[in-house]
Amino acid sequence: MKQLVFLCFLGMSAVLLGALAGCGGAPESPAMEPVEPVVPVKPVEGNMGTPLQQATPVMEGDGGMALPEEGARLQTLLAQWRKLPEAGAQKMNIPAAMQIMTELQGYGYEKGVKPIVEVLGAPESTPVARVLATICLTPILSEEMLPQLITFSKSGQDTTARACAARLLGSMALPEAQEQVHALMDDAEPRVKVAAMLILVRGKDPEVLKRIDELWTLTESDIRARQELLMALPMEQSASFLAYYAKALNNVLMDSSIRMHCATLLGRVGGAEVLPALDQCAAQDSDPAVREVAKNAAAAVRARAESAVTAENAGAEPEEGKESVVAPAL
Repeated sequence: MKQLVFLCFLGMSAVLLGALAGCGGAPESPAMEPVEPVVPVKPVEGNMGTPLQQATPVMEGDGGMALPEEGARLQTLLAQWRKLPEAGAQKMNIPAAMQIMTELQGYGYEKGVKPIVEVLGAPESTPVARVLATICLTPILSEEMLPQLITFSKSGQDTTARACAARLLGSMALPEAQEQVHALMDDAEPRVKVAAMLILVRGKDPEVLKRIDELWTLTESDIRARQELLMALPMEQSASFLAYYAKALNNVLMDSSIRMHCATLLGRVGGAEVLPALDQCAAQDSDPAVREVAKNAAAAVRARAESAVTAENAGAEPEEGKESVVAPAL
């Protein structure tokens, strides 16, 4: 479960960054630049039961009083964090930002965390800075953020800020947060609407799962959002989404990992109707690994069909004029 939550978090990060980059393919891996070492940390239980690393500033001196340098250290950390988005979406050092965020937590919400929340709505913030704030805040969501996130999500705010706030609100279990993100599913701004719907799909929200056709259409020109949708659809309901997997399977713009995911699910629950898509993929996909998965998936579909026919014939009534053969009782 922890690994799944982490992978979903990374997937959301890639989609957000990809939307800003405005290009196909995955963003380049961010450059790893050295940052100042963080202070000792201790694990705490965080959002969705995921262990977080909460920093505890080291207090030294008589009576456990904070050193005078503590305030300067806080300002240095905030300055370091604010500088990272200047590298741009493709080269931004996300691990460094997360490391800094870990230490900022140790200064408490008002001093260490709230300044990052405020980046979302600050008029001077760039889209990249807002996205980085969303990535850093996702694992440490708390009720204290709720009033500001609701404000940032409302009409009249910057569009990127609204979309980012929608994603954060949708990751919170609080009733007020869920009420707001559900309202955003019908927002007039497409980017905000898609952000709200995608995060609710991740949460398997029944209301949004009835509107997948609408979301599929909305993401037609955004390959990254469509890839996120395909990965977010609940696998236990795969039989309801076969048409989307089949359409995506032979889309050359999709990442190979997405095509492989689609082939796997089609092979697992698909019937004869998915064989044309699987056969095409098995013969034409540019990735040998994807071709192999599609080939095996098609074989699995055919094996199920043959097994069903055999079972049906075994239980069929004898043809007219023919006697059934009954084994003698032992």
